[in-house]
Amino acid sequence: MLIKCSACGHENQLGAIFCRGCGEKLDVETMRPKVVDSSSSSSGNVFGLIRNLVGFVIFVAVVGVLVMMFYPADLSSYPALSGAEAEKAAKAKYDSMLKKIDQGFGDDSYTFTPQEATYLYNELFVAKTTTEGSTYNVEKLIFFVDSTGFTHLILKTKLAGKLPTTFEMSGIIVSSETKEKDKVAVSFRPSAFKMGHMPISFAEAQIKEKFDPALTGANIDKILKALAKIEVVDKNFVLKY
Repeated sequence: MLIKCSACGHENQLGAIFCRGCGEKLDVETMRPKVVDSSSSSSGNVFGLIRNLVGFVIFVAVVGVLVMMFYPADLSSYPALSGAEAEKAAKAKYDSMLKKIDQGFGDDSYTFTPQEATYLYNELFVAKTTTEGSTYNVEKLIFFVDSTGFTHLILKTKLAGKLPTTFEMSGIIVSSETKEKDKVAVSFRPSAFKMGHMPISFAEAQIKEKFDPALTGANIDKILKALAKIEVVDKNFVLKY
């Protein structure tokens, strides 16, 4: 192999230090052929591709979780009470129940369908409350009983009063064995939680807090304290006094 002198162009034998044509020192390092480690380059490309792919998967997962959490559930999938006659019958039943509580006479139990409970709550009890500077709007509360007998409470609200979303709790209604005067004998024991479409298993307490304003409003406290028991029978709520 010959090495060409950069000064005069004379070709010298490999290993020569000085040019045999002009005597200039040969720059051997710049003339030496570069050897590229193809295996190292290929390995670097593979690891870079894997790193980019993992980053993309994490990004998609995070976006997917946020969409599931903040994209509100379709509340139209829950049957609603419709028709003036149905609404009138639900209100009459409600008025009769209040008379029982206030005056002490009347039927000892009142049965409401989830649709009636939803209609009456949103018609009569919807409340707004402010907590630590943030307004939580109870825009809508839906009652639903599934085929297994579990009760679902679905709350449509806005985070910080601006961001629309829904929260859901599902579980069972529990009643105390004995009824004490002026004390609430029934409670809801949730076992599953959702924010939007996303099942939640790390912020149950925070989701429960979102439902707190739903317990305030006209006559709610009076009704809860007068109740002795709530039973779910044939997907209906039976309130006993």
